[in-house]
Amino acid sequence: MRPIKYILILVCCAQLLSGCDFIRKSLGKPTSEDINRIRLEKVVADAAKADSIARVEAIKKAELDSLKILEEANRIKRFYILVGSFKVVENADRLAEQLQNKGFDVRCFNITQGMTSVAICGNDDENAIKAKFEELKSDPDFKLDGYIYDYQEKIIIK
Repeated sequence: MRPIKYILILVCCAQLLSGCDFIRKSLGKPTSEDINRIRLEKVVADAAKADSIARVEAIKKAELDSLKILEEANRIKRFYILVGSFKVVENADRLAEQLQNKGFDVRCFNITQGMTSVAICGNDDENAIKAKFEELKSDPDFKLDGYIYDYQEKIIIK
């Protein structure tokens, strides 16, 4: 009887020493392999989520940057070069389109009642606008006959 007892004790010890996976599997619980697979899936899912969030944030940042650029471009500057004033709005629009086709930043203002003024080269720096005015005045292709307009003060400077 003793040998059978020892054999049973050895078998039990062998099962216990062979690892928890045997016991866990026999009880229907996840084994260490299952636990590692679940952890790996969680890590992969978290990485995919973080990547998606990073991509969305990058897209949002790019959109905000482009909006800032558009806002800056559309922001009314302090100084402009006035190149024409028209009673007929269509004439102002035609001149504005011609200037845009030449690459100028064009704005139309109603400076005096009943007149639409066409302005180009908006800038917040008075010295820069004066330099641009002189440059355009000396350009024989442009034939500038205009004024510098201070939008903030609503006065013509030059």
